[in-house]
Amino acid sequence: MQRDFYTLDVFTSTPFAGNPLAVVGDASEISDAIMAQLAREFNLSETVFLCPPVSSDSLASLRIFTVTRELPFAGHPTVGAALLIADLAGFAPSANAPKRFALDLQVGRTEIELTLDANTGQTCATFTAPKLPARQGDAPSQSDLAALLGLEPEQLDMAEAGFYSAGTPFLLVSLKDRAALASCQFDAAIARRLDVLDLYAIAPDPEGRADHYHTRMFAPLMGIPEDPATGSAAACLPAYLANRAPERSGWRSCHIHQGEDMGRPSLIQLGFEQSARTVTRVTIGGQAQRISQGQVLVPR
Repeated sequence: MQRDFYTLDVFTSTPFAGNPLAVVGDASEISDAIMAQLAREFNLSETVFLCPPVSSDSLASLRIFTVTRELPFAGHPTVGAALLIADLAGFAPSANAPKRFALDLQVGRTEIELTLDANTGQTCATFTAPKLPARQGDAPSQSDLAALLGLEPEQLDMAEAGFYSAGTPFLLVSLKDRAALASCQFDAAIARRLDVLDLYAIAPDPEGRADHYHTRMFAPLMGIPEDPATGSAAACLPAYLANRAPERSGWRSCHIHQGEDMGRPSLIQLGFEQSARTVTRVTIGGQAQRISQGQVLVPR
């Protein structure tokens, strides 16, 4: 059987930047094993399969696969699939009238809002994270983390470093500056010894802009040496930031810059509601560019 497929660059307003994504349509008759094989064939960080909705008011269910596993939640597949579905369905927001719909993920029903970006004039998809982020465990020692990243221990800021999850777990750690982030050399052998599957490194903005963060995500043990944009990791960031600054309250809007050290600059718009150390709502937003489309032959 044949199925339509599309590729997009997500979390960017420019083609050939951001995080590439494959989307396969009408996947209701495709087995789990074939989905996994197709994801390996596309060989991108994630491939999305569009399936019939579970909720009565959702447009579709998303099955999200990396080259090694299925994910219950991921950010750039959600944003990219939402923008593609909206485009194919003819949903177009106006300057004063957002469009809203829902998608089903394995972690739950997810609200999508489409708006027009004032700077680019392009459609932006923002979703409410279906699961709030929470700290799940302590980080390895400072010396172990420094060795893992190929840095000196004094280049790390260990305040609130640890494992966090908003559906997919990541080890979060801050670095002292942007130069340290650029210098990271992730050691997969040490990661295996420390049992670190996904690491999200964070650095302050070199221009001193408030609530701008520069990040890198490494997951070579999961088949992703480095990811140019990671919405599921960005969704963990509010719990980490709230723990580091519990005196802040109210809505925070953050700009997450990722992929710069890979030559694929990405921008993730992160929003969250904070009251001391408690995070009550998280949103992830971004744009995407359609790059290719065609048909894939799916074995029965």
